[in-house]
Amino acid sequence: MHGRMVVFEGIDGSGKSTQVDLLLNYLKNKRKKFSYYKFPQYEATFHGKTVAKFLRGELGSINQVNPYLISLAYALDRASVKDAIYRDLNKGKLVICDRYVSASRAHHGAKFSAAKRKEFLKWLDELEYDIDQMPVEDLTLLLDIPVNVSFNLQKNKKKDIHEADSAYMEEVREVYLNLAKRDKHWVVVNTVEDDQLRSPESIHQEILSILKNRHYI
Repeated sequence: MHGRMVVFEGIDGSGKSTQVDLLLNYLKNKRKKFSYYKFPQYEATFHGKTVAKFLRGELGSINQVNPYLISLAYALDRASVKDAIYRDLNKGKLVICDRYVSASRAHHGAKFSAAKRKEFLKWLDELEYDIDQMPVEDLTLLLDIPVNVSFNLQKNKKKDIHEADSAYMEEVREVYLNLAKRDKHWVVVNTVEDDQLRSPESIHQEILSILKNRHYI
């Protein structure tokens, strides 16, 4: 039996990590077969360390670092666990990823104009799925949050060079939403309702419902 791969995406402050934790606890309590990966892996891999340097601004500002070049570090970081992911899927496990290829699509694609963005996204998909032969995810859950709400939630948090630029994060959110419109395996989960932040539990229940309807859990 082949497993399923579920990816959580969203801009910083969307509650992604909270929802991943809630789902992992649910799966543990239900004794489901699953595995978990969080990207980038930062200090865990050589390429993750390169990504960490980039996000700290040690390689230059957002506009100074070529998106094509830095995307290679992100891709190589993911590729380091490719075989492990395939093994998990072949064992029938539910593979949960906190960010995946689409994080690079959104965060690096946001640095291009619309025409050049399309070219970049095509290149990135070829790199990740054709050249590196990364597993194709079955479902992407986009936790959507307005940038101003996200910034208010993170006002006391130390931000990396991506997180600190609100105009840039608006572009990232736009790319995410456009990807969700384009790709049928994406589902948008709104974290704000009637100008109010939804409770983590209500979002968790919506995610469980999505997964149950697809017979993933």
